Amino acid sequence: MTKAEAPEVRCSIRGTVEMIFYSGPAFSAGRLRTSDGKLITFAGKVFARENDAVLLEGHWAHHPKYGRQFATDCMGFDQEMDADGLANFLANHPDVKGIGPVKARLIAGHFGASFDAAIRSQPDAVAAIAKVPVDVVLGLQAVWVANGDFNAAMTYLSRFGLTHHQVTTLVGKFGSMVVPILEKDPYVLVREIAGFGFKRVDKIARKMGTPKDLPSRIRAGLHFCVLDALDDGDCWVEYEDLLDRANTLLVMDTLDSRDVIEGHLESLIAEGLLVSQPFEQLVVADPEIHRMETELAEFLRSAGLRSPHAVADVALLLDAEGAELNPEQRDAVRNALNFSISLMTGGAGSGKTYAVSTITSRK
Repeated sequence: MTKAEAPEVRCSIRGTVEMIFYSGPAFSAGRLRTSDGKLITFAGKVFARENDAVLLEGHWAHHPKYGRQFATDCMGFDQEMDADGLANFLANHPDVKGIGPVKARLIAGHFGASFDAAIRSQPDAVAAIAKVPVDVVLGLQAVWVANGDFNAAMTYLSRFGLTHHQVTTLVGKFGSMVVPILEKDPYVLVREIAGFGFKRVDKIARKMGTPKDLPSRIRAGLHFCVLDALDDGDCWVEYEDLLDRANTLLVMDTLDSRDVIEGHLESLIAEGLLVSQPFEQLVVADPEIHRMETELAEFLRSAGLRSPHAVADVALLLDAEGAELNPEQRDAVRNALNFSISLMTGGAGSGKTYAVSTITSRK
């Protein structure tokens, strides 16, 4: 086995980000000083900032240009720091306001390993030690708790392969409840994260033991089937066909699965999350498709109205510019110059280009 083919050994590294070479929502590269003073280069799908105390997870790799570096795919904020690390965090974190190096050292020296409990439950005591207003400590508390929420979310969501930016989006929306919400209903990801389709989430959720008859799973599966048909060019899906598609997709292993799915379909329609129309057969669609078709229909209703820019002397124009037009071409030009909407069709060589040149020749 060659070096390039050696299996990746996953590990984690604690330290403080000392230098950033590049940082963006989906990728960062920089240098980390570990807890024992070593400097390592890291790069990966995380969002890192200088002076952050972090816990990187990933594996060692050899980059053809930059050499040996730590390829990280998951990053959390390290909240198990010694006094020096805690003081550095408090003094340098960009979101912590009103606490400089001296006050940070007072806090770290007094509370040490008990800082997490103190900042969460005794902000007044922290404010007294640091000799700062309680409002300043409450701001610090919000940053510290948010970092803890993010760590919990990152640990849980790493199995879904979410990026640092995507986890941040979810934590920003759901806060400290993000993990309980996703544990209860992982299909929230289908609704909240662009590009996370039903099949991707369902595969992981099923491995985690999510029951097949979870209502949100059935509802997400139904909506997936509607969108999947749209990808095939079908704006609407026949009601019975949709039930068959969903039943095949969800594989619920019960004799009444189709009836259960139909109950959820009726609920989605009643809530306006899907729409149905009785055309030749009852059909179902995404509400956005229905909205766009309704707007288009309203627009097309004006096709027979005379255009406010209609040309009064169409006959003169046809005689002057389109003497060689055949009857069908003359009708096409006349319609285009008189009505709000006009559609011109014809195969190759039927004279569409010549007709259009006649239309555009009018002054």
